[in-house]
Amino acid sequence: MTMELSIHNVSVARQEKTIFSSLNFTAYAGDIVCVTGKNGSGKTTLLRCLCGLLPYQNGQICLSHNTGRYVQHTDSQWGRYVSFLGSKNPLYEHYSAQENIDIWCRYWQLPRLSSQEKERKLDEADLTKQRDTPIHYFSSGQKRRLSLVLVSLTYNSVYLLDEPDIMLDSCGQAYLQNLLTTLSERHVITFISTHHSKSIPSNQTLNLDEVSRHHCTHVSVTPS
Repeated sequence: MTMELSIHNVSVARQEKTIFSSLNFTAYAGDIVCVTGKNGSGKTTLLRCLCGLLPYQNGQICLSHNTGRYVQHTDSQWGRYVSFLGSKNPLYEHYSAQENIDIWCRYWQLPRLSSQEKERKLDEADLTKQRDTPIHYFSSGQKRRLSLVLVSLTYNSVYLLDEPDIMLDSCGQAYLQNLLTTLSERHVITFISTHHSKSIPSNQTLNLDEVSRHHCTHVSVTPS
């Protein structure tokens, strides 16, 4: 599949403060893009702009396929192509892991998973023993892993993960790395904001610290 997400000359300001200006970047099918930078550099802002939760002041964001399909960020259909995981876990605290999967599938109108399929998904994240446990008994790392399981159930073209590695132990980090590899093999474009880029199997890096607040045409590529 040939697909690309293009960010062209995009500027973002919040409360009259410029976050970044004239940003240009292109990601292609299968790319894993690390969005890095110090606190306040605009990592979360960029991801929220890409998913449609925040407006941008100038420029254009679009997604194009080799099928001829072309979708602009301003189109009402944009949300159909994008999955977003923010800093807050999309979990119902008083329901179990399996029940949260069922609720997620119903909400996003996804095919209902069989017990075996749910077991397999939870096993991949090392959460099998917690399948019937209410979420409020989970550790922070377990909640983050289950949130990643939920996001993995959708089949969209672009995934936007805002610091998904927060609170993850070595087991959680391994699960995240495997998930990112799987998404890349599915030709998904993934943007992931992180302070720990060395642990992410990325092939592109967008360092917002190196983006001028007045002009930017910056793409930093790291080896696969």
